[in-house]
Amino acid sequence: MTHLENISVNELREALGDAKEVQATKRLMVAFAYKQGVTQTELV
Repeated sequence: MTHLENISVNELREALGDAKEVQATKRLMVAFAYKQGVTQTELV
């Protein structure tokens, strides 16, 4: 998820506010977790 290194948490928050679909919301929540140091293994 190296592409998330250049995206701020505030940008993710804005995107979450604009999300219209469940899948988009889930992806953004995973991105938030990643930014907070949660590993992919821990999310499963």
